Amino acid sequence: MTQDESLLNARYELKFNAKSSEYSNLQSWLHNHPAIFSKIFESRVVNNIYFDNHDLDSFHENLTGISSRAKLRLRWYGDTFNPNMTKLELKLRKSMLGWKIAEDVALEDANLSEISWRELDRLIKDQVPNDLSLYYSTSSLPVLMNRYKRDYYLSADKKIRITIDKNVHYFDQRLGLKMNKIYQNISPDMLIMEVKVDAHNVDSAKNVTKDIYIQRTKNSKYVVGVSSILGY
Repeated sequence: MTQDESLLNARYELKFNAKSSEYSNLQSWLHNHPAIFSKIFESRVVNNIYFDNHDLDSFHENLTGISSRAKLRLRWYGDTFNPNMTKLELKLRKSMLGWKIAEDVALEDANLSEISWRELDRLIKDQVPNDLSLYYSTSSLPVLMNRYKRDYYLSADKKIRITIDKNVHYFDQRLGLKMNKIYQNISPDMLIMEVKVDAHNVDSAKNVTKDIYIQRTKNSKYVVGVSSILGY
């Protein structure tokens, strides 16, 4: 997918943070909301390996809130470290609009949790087309892995999508020759709710959250995770 094509799917995104103890209260808030939210499919585990350069430019751009920024990740789903298929995603943001360029990366017979970063690098470069490989070539250092449980909700008019992420765990990836899936960093006690609408439905997102009782935030899970491993 090219950047021009991905821009057609740009979304307005709002993020909110709370303590994990607020999970039941947040579910009740959604259940009683006049927009009538319902789960659209079963909860699942989301896994990400984030890439950056040696200066951590992507981290610093996100941390300081630069309006136009990007982050690169390899994503897969399910409670496993050995998926058959992953997706390399370049997540782009300009102010409150977000969109991404994504390409499938098959792992062939490789075990993601056992292969070296060098071998994963080869698999990515062999399968990712020019639009994405150019960015990857400048930001291919594995920095962080995170995983969390995600719930998915959709409003009755199908205009507003809400996700709730809980049980977020972070793993430093900077020092090893292959994935670190054992040694966790201290993970802040947090629950993240994201409200997502098409770019032309901005008012819907603002209206749906006008009485939300949890804190709005700009920080991404990548920023929180890297801050944790750097001791910020």
